[in-house]
This record gives sequence, C-alpha cells and structure tokens, in this order.
Amino acid sequence: MISADGWIAQYDSNGQASVQVDIVFREAHFGGEVSDKVRFSIKVRRAEIVLIVPAGEPIQVLKETVARIASMAVGETTTTNSRSSSIAGALGMDTASGLTASGGGAGARETKTETVVRESIGKFIVQHFSPDGSMGWEVKSPNSSALEGSPWDAATMPRYTVSRSAEKNKDGDRPTIRLEVRCRREDILIQGLEIKDSRKSTFFQKKRSKDANRAAAEQLIVEEIRKAGFLRLPNMSEPKSDLILADLILLEQTP
Repeated sequence: MISADGWIAQYDSNGQASVQVDIVFREAHFGGEVSDKVRFSIKVRRAEIVLIVPAGEPIQVLKETVARIASMAVGETTTTNSRSSSIAGALGMDTASGLTASGGGAGARETKTETVVRESIGKFIVQHFSPDGSMGWEVKSPNSSALEGSPWDAATMPRYTVSRSAEKNKDGDRPTIRLEVRCRREDILIQGLEIKDSRKSTFFQKKRSKDANRAAAEQLIVEEIRKAGFLRLPNMSEPKSDLILADLILLEQTP
C-alpha cells in the first residue's frame, strides 16, 4: 500500500541539513497465506505525510525552506477554443430570394479564430499544511482515484532544511525527526474482496442481511490489517476513523 523512507542529510559547516522523504504508493494484496480467511487488495486515494520534531531535540525547521506546494506532471491535455465572425453588406429585400446584399460588399465573409491551450496534468496534488505545529503534506489525485507512484523526487526535492544548535540531544544521541503517514478509513479503497471458504461465502450471501455481510467482511479486513503490522487499526464502519500507515524515525546520514 505504501513504502516510506527518509533521512537527514549530513550537516554542513553552518549546522544545517536538508530532510528527505521517499514515499511510494502502490496496491497492496492480502490473503496470500493458507490460513488467511479472505483475499482482497487495498489502495489509498489520499494520505497525509507529517514530519514531527520530537520535544527536546536541538534542531529547528527553517520555515523559508519548507516545500509548500508540489506537483508532478505526467501528461498534457489540449483544449481548442474556436471563435467565428462574419462581415456582410447591408441587407435589403428582393422579390425572388427574399434577401439581397448591398453596400460594402456583394456577399458575406466569415473568419474563424482558434486558440489552442495545452495544460499539464498532474498525477498528484500536494498541499502543505501545519498539523499541531509540525509540517505536513496532503497528497491526493486530481480525480480522487487511487495513488500510484511517488508524489515527489526524494533526492532532489527535500521537504525542508533544519538547523541544529547542538550535535547531540540530552540523551547523548544525534537529533532525530519522526515521520508519520496517515489516512482515514474513507481514503482506503478495498477491491476484490473474496471469502476463501466458498461454503462460508454462500452462507454470507444467503443467510445474512447486506449489513451483516458488510460487518463480517469488515471484521475480516481489520484482522488482516492487524496481522500486516499497521500501527493504528481503523474503525471500518466510520469513514473518518484514522489509520497510521507508517511511522519512522529519520536519522542523520553519516559517512
């Protein structure tokens, strides 16, 4: 569903370093083990990527370096706008045809103007926000479809630069930054849900109501998500319930 990585670059002589985050969205498949009760796939259509500086760490975010808005163009759309105009002489009555042209010309002349507009299509819409004083980026697709790939180039598009006031924190360790990737239940697309035991599948279809079927399936999905090691389990029946997809500690890269 998501691959997450990140690091703090080596600090320069001014005590500053860039912070890089590498995120890749992909489709995740569940139910491959013999003991699994169901099989299904999950995609994400919106996520929040948040960098948190833990309390007590001797580093400060340089706000002027924060990546505020980013997008990645993957295609181009073309729109053609046409406009027509005509010039004709004054119109008078004619007994045979009903209309006749007189004055500046014997007939009508039409001109047509076309304007071609080419616009880049982005695979991701990335919007910066500040949750609880931290720095975050909401990532979604322009048409609310599933996210696929990376929203930015981790190597060349750092999230921000930090400045440190000391090489070690009070515990004697190098300063760290925490990375969280979050989403809501409504951001998870569950596809291809299939109960592996065909007898139970028939039972669900014939003996239970639609709501009961959904509740049973949601319980099985939560169990699979728990087994996969996600840190916060969603309330599948509540669209706004939260899910943490990744939680990492970013360390300084040392030679």
